[in-house]
Amino acid sequence: MDTARYTYNSIGRTHGYPISMRSLEPGTYIKRSAASLASSHRCGTVGAGSHAGLASRDRLGNVPTTMTISFGLTAVGILWSIVSIVATMASSIGLFMPYWMRGHMFNGTLPVHFGVFRRCNYPTAPNNYVFDCGHYTTFGDIPTLTWKICTIVIGLACIASMFVGLTSLLACCMRDLVTRKVGKVCGAIQFVAALLIAVGCVLYPNGWSHIQVKEACGGTSAPFNLGECTLDWAFYLTASSCVALLLASLLSIRAGATKMNHYGI
Repeated sequence: MDTARYTYNSIGRTHGYPISMRSLEPGTYIKRSAASLASSHRCGTVGAGSHAGLASRDRLGNVPTTMTISFGLTAVGILWSIVSIVATMASSIGLFMPYWMRGHMFNGTLPVHFGVFRRCNYPTAPNNYVFDCGHYTTFGDIPTLTWKICTIVIGLACIASMFVGLTSLLACCMRDLVTRKVGKVCGAIQFVAALLIAVGCVLYPNGWSHIQVKEACGGTSAPFNLGECTLDWAFYLTASSCVALLLASLLSIRAGATKMNHYGI
C-alpha cells in the first residue's frame, strides 16, 4: 500500500495546503508523503501545550503562513529592560549635570555648584564672575586628578549601560536577541558598570581639598569633608543608578528564553 495519506471529500478536489496545522475544509484533497508528514509533525504541528497559538483565519478560512512574533523576553526580562533603561538615564543625567555638590560665595549670596567636569557660577578673573553653568574648557582644566578619574570611569559606565539598555529595548521586539546566555553576559556588563560608578562616587570626595572647592565651602573643606557645602541631587542620582544597575544584573539571569524559538514556515 502507498505510504502517502489521502483525504478526500466527494464535493470536489483541490490541492492540499502546505502547512500541516491547517484544518481540512470541504472539497479539500491533500496528498503528503511519509517524509513530508514526519517533517510537518516536527516543525509545524502545534500541541495542546504550545504557547504560540494559531493566527486568525481570513474570510476563506485559510490560516496565514506567517506566525505572529511576540515579545522576545520573559516577564522578568521586561522588568530587566525597564530597570536597565532607567539606570542608563539616571547615570547619564547624573554625569552630565553640575549639581553634585552645592556651596556659596559672598557670604551666602551666590550659590555655587560643582559636578565632575562642570560648574555653575564661577570666577574667570579677579572681580569677574560668570553667573551660568558650563564645562571646563579642556580635560586638563578639571580641578583635581580624582575628578578626572571620576569623569572617565563614570563615562565608561554610561557607555556600557547604554549598550545594554539599547539591547534590552530591541529584545522586547525581536525574538532570540537575548537568550539566557546573552542575558548573563549583559548582566556581567551591567555589574562592571555599577562597580565603575561606585568607584567614581567614592573617589569624588577626595577632590574636596582643591582651592576652588574651598572658596565655595567656607575654606573648611577637605578630602571627605564638605565643610560648609552639601551634596546635591545629581550625586544621589548617580549613586542610585549604581543600585539600579546591580538590580538589573540580577534580573538579567532570567531575562532571556532558555533556548531559541523555532519559527513555523
